[in-house]
Amino acid sequence: MIPSDSAHAKLGGDEDQGKGVPAKAKRTKPEDPSAGEVLRPVKLSRSDLYKPPTAEELSRLKEAESLFHCSLLKMQMEELLKEVALSERRKKQIDSFIQTVTTALQTVPSSPKVELGDLSWLSGSVKVPFILMPAESTGKFQMAPPASVDVIGSYPLGTCVKPRVTVDLAVTIPAVKDDMNQRYPRKRALYLAGLAQHLSSSPEVGSMRYSCLHGNRLRPLLLLTPSGIA
Repeated sequence: MIPSDSAHAKLGGDEDQGKGVPAKAKRTKPEDPSAGEVLRPVKLSRSDLYKPPTAEELSRLKEAESLFHCSLLKMQMEELLKEVALSERRKKQIDSFIQTVTTALQTVPSSPKVELGDLSWLSGSVKVPFILMPAESTGKFQMAPPASVDVIGSYPLGTCVKPRVTVDLAVTIPAVKDDMNQRYPRKRALYLAGLAQHLSSSPEVGSMRYSCLHGNRLRPLLLLTPSGIA
């Protein structure tokens, strides 16, 4: 018995039918409409290149932006922030040290007025971060508590990162109106040396050293390190 192809065998003619051999149907390959065509780049006019995006394009851009919230980039950023962000335990230690230093600065004792070139009120271990030239200078200096102590910089903004944590304290000295012949920078340096001498007696303060703001020797800084930290 012949399968369904027998219907095609009957269309082959009498000769094939008499022999009883079914004729095979010829299969033609469908023509490819793109055969023989050469793809050429589409030329766009200047107006087409700079035309505003369509509503569909804006929708796709918005969809791509919304995918950021669950993308790999967001997870990478979160992991990076975990590596550099301060832990709550570290923040408590820093806040405690800031409070200790602020309280110590606010309790700086007042001293009597002395000549600007008189350094007898300073101990021998404390140096003045300034070139005292000339050694003798006219004017008076008096040590007094600062007008204010404020936390500035990256720490109060929450952008302070590890591993090197630095907290900036701005100490406002009492009003000084003497600005002739470098007497103000000298008084500023003397005041900083007085603060260093006062803080040296605090057990919570470890090492201390001087530095300069942006390399300017007329604007010295005092760098403090908590005790127990190398």
